[in-house]
Amino acid sequence: MARLTPKDILDISEPVEVIYQRTVDELLINIAHHFKITGWERTRYWEIKKLSEMGALTKESAAIIAKNTGMLPEEVEKAFLQVSEKACLDIDPQLRAAAEQGILQEPGTTPMTSPAMREMVQGYVDQAVDKMNMVNTTMLESTRQIYLQTLGVAVNEAQLLESQRILETQALEVTIGQETRVRAIRKAMNQLTKNGLTGFYDRAGRAWSPEAYASMVVRTTSHNAAINAIRTRQREYGGGDIFQVSTHPGARPLCYPYQGKFFSWSSGPGEFIDGNGDLQHYDNINDSSYGEPAGLFGINCGHHPIPIIPGFSYPQDGPVQDEEENRKAYEESQVQRAYEREIRYAKRDLEVAKATGDEEAVKEARQKVKQEQARMRAFIEDTGRVRRYDREQIAS
Repeated sequence: MARLTPKDILDISEPVEVIYQRTVDELLINIAHHFKITGWERTRYWEIKKLSEMGALTKESAAIIAKNTGMLPEEVEKAFLQVSEKACLDIDPQLRAAAEQGILQEPGTTPMTSPAMREMVQGYVDQAVDKMNMVNTTMLESTRQIYLQTLGVAVNEAQLLESQRILETQALEVTIGQETRVRAIRKAMNQLTKNGLTGFYDRAGRAWSPEAYASMVVRTTSHNAAINAIRTRQREYGGGDIFQVSTHPGARPLCYPYQGKFFSWSSGPGEFIDGNGDLQHYDNINDSSYGEPAGLFGINCGHHPIPIIPGFSYPQDGPVQDEEENRKAYEESQVQRAYEREIRYAKRDLEVAKATGDEEAVKEARQKVKQEQARMRAFIEDTGRVRRYDREQIAS
């Protein structure tokens, strides 16, 4: 699995993340269209009219979600098959070579014709699709909730402003009413984009955005599929279950200490002789951070197991990266992702402002986009990292 890098896992998850980013953008912008500033009428009548649009909003939201996520099952299956096949094809030469020397036994199947392998992959596909369906359901309900919250903010703000103006002027003129409505809707839109939509609630009650949760599901599940594809293929050859942990730049703190170390899935501690004739020590995988969300092979982890055949395999991968360099690479990648999100959020605020017809908010949003882009340019110049413009785009 040496060729299946953390970047491969990230690339596999990005299309799904983009699908949900686009879906959220369209849903929020569509909600904003329902608050378009047109004319003026007293707040209580305006509120009734907006409440009557709930049915239409729900249908529109469902159509947006269906349009954007309809091909997700096929895309997820394709991704998991690709990642599993790539992981197994990468280790097959070593396993076949050991079989040719009589150390292991050729199973008589390729990775993708193996019944055990296909069953394993399908299980992960079903697991991921179930979670995506849950995200879609939660996201649809979230559009209804945030619409009502946004309406509530607009109504409360409008009523407060109207009351103040009536006290000042003893009358609520049409021009004054229009002004208060614009200000009320502007505040409501700020709250709308700040809150965003929810795609999942975890056990602690924290709300995940649809794109963040879907991306995490695909990255984690595809990584798990690749890891278990290797385990399955190693067992099919009768190669035991000892492995070496890969190394890569930017490893997380709970993963870093175990890079390049040897473990067993089912036994240990123990020792074995490698292909160089050197004695190597291995531990049980449970003696590492394995099983912790941010631990080895956990959520968003970029590591993988390299099968070890005692008496035959040579330790692989280069020396572990310097810890300070490792920390710097990881932190810079996280900063860049944060800047990319802020650019996208600023662009989405701009589209929401356009949808309501609030020209003052449009001007402010355009300035915010320029500020965030300038901050990204400075960061790229300082670090020498590659800028990913595709990660800064929203649904047009």
